[in-house]
Amino acid sequence: MTKVEFPLEHLPAWCSRHGVSLNEDYRVEAANVQGKGNGLVVVTEKEGLHVSPADGRRRGEAAATATTSPLPLLRIPADIIVSKWRVERYAAQNPRFGQLLATLPEHVLSDERQLALLFMLFQVILIRSTPPSDKVNNQHSAPRPAIEAAWIEYMRIQQPDVPVPTMWSDAERALLKGTSLESATETEMELLRREFALIQAAAYQTGILNWRETLLNPSVITVRDWFWVDALFRSRAFDLPRSGDSLIPYLDLVNHSRLIDTAYWQQDKKSKSVSLLLRNNTSVDGGDEITINYSSDYTAAEMLFNYGFIDDDFEITDQRLVLPLDALMGREFSTSLPRPESLDGKLHFLNARPMLELWFDKDKEVPRWSSPFAYLLGAHEDDGLTLSAEQHQGKDRWRAFWRELEITDRIDILPMLIEQGVNSTGWNARRSARDVKFRVLATLVSVVERQLRILAEAERELMPGNNKPAAANVRPAVLQGVARLRSIERDILERSARALEQLKRPLIPRMSDEAGKLNYCMGGL
Repeated sequence: MTKVEFPLEHLPAWCSRHGVSLNEDYRVEAANVQGKGNGLVVVTEKEGLHVSPADGRRRGEAAATATTSPLPLLRIPADIIVSKWRVERYAAQNPRFGQLLATLPEHVLSDERQLALLFMLFQVILIRSTPPSDKVNNQHSAPRPAIEAAWIEYMRIQQPDVPVPTMWSDAERALLKGTSLESATETEMELLRREFALIQAAAYQTGILNWRETLLNPSVITVRDWFWVDALFRSRAFDLPRSGDSLIPYLDLVNHSRLIDTAYWQQDKKSKSVSLLLRNNTSVDGGDEITINYSSDYTAAEMLFNYGFIDDDFEITDQRLVLPLDALMGREFSTSLPRPESLDGKLHFLNARPMLELWFDKDKEVPRWSSPFAYLLGAHEDDGLTLSAEQHQGKDRWRAFWRELEITDRIDILPMLIEQGVNSTGWNARRSARDVKFRVLATLVSVVERQLRILAEAERELMPGNNKPAAANVRPAVLQGVARLRSIERDILERSARALEQLKRPLIPRMSDEAGKLNYCMGGL
């Protein structure tokens, strides 16, 4: 991680050097915003500019066709925007960086995120290897490419601590126990370790001494630096319509607001530059902060994971919760099933981690859910689900059928087919589908109730309260974010448990007909 060596006061000069255009009549500058860190505020007043509304997009908003042509608050040229295409071009301009990319496998080189991370990591290496006099005087033996010249300075204003869970202390991450972010954070951290290890291994295998000395020397660069550039990217990347996931210097200082987002961004079709403009009929005064809406679609967990905070005005009424079903898998593997290979087959067809997604539409008390695996688990052969493995050219060929319809590559339509059967006019088809849906709901109720127990136990163990202080190395902002996440997820789980139980009761089959099937799916997790 880099030390902050580039004060915000130097950014106007940085803008001039690197082609960032600022509106002189309605000028914005970077400043420290209380409680938010760095942000953009208005320093010159004028009557609000009028532009057309915008369609929401991830990390800010790309504008719809404008009905007027106002001067933007600022414009960032394409040649200093970190995109996949720009990084590939930079690799051709900087032989040393090109050497590093040449050692890496194709799946890394085709990944927008990893290319951006590699670019930022390389700038960190350049900063740490640049003599102090060069840092002050911006000296260089040859002209730097535009993107390098801009970012080798811009990286120095980045805070060394990005407040996202992958950068938290062990004590802070422990507070996530029982939430949907517990496993998500662990998975992300393991992924980052593997990515950095792959980069180190590639550098070692090439035999290029320069890179071996850099990437294998912990005094130069470490996996913690990779965590840091990932956190910067995750919390600052924009999804540009013509450049993909990209980093936009200066514009990435704009903070988020769900309710009072005063501005939006748009990318020019030809130049691919990006501009920040005021919203339609918006007027701001000197000293006011300019904000954009990162996204209205993120769950509370996604906001905390990507940005390190949850809005104070975050609504619970229309929220989603995604839970891994690993605990369910543990239960099934540990019980004596008459045909254990059927579970393996179902996992094979799913070809993904078993998950449960719960959500409530606004002002609705009945939950909606998505879990293809729960339907796979609840459907049996005598219900109409057939899984088979056939030999084809010396390899196993797996096939799946629901009744006579092949769904081998369409497992995700199984829930729809079962729901259609519930409303069927045929007695046997309706009874069979109702039985499957009952098993699905019984499974979901067990999963939700188990998650509630884990959440409650972890809260008693880890969270402060009842004269129990917070751990000394837990920051107040982290504690506040986790407490908010727990409150939101507990509400979703409690409402889901009640509603799913009510949906299950009318479907309870007669025990004389279903004793064997009920024994399969009932019982606690």
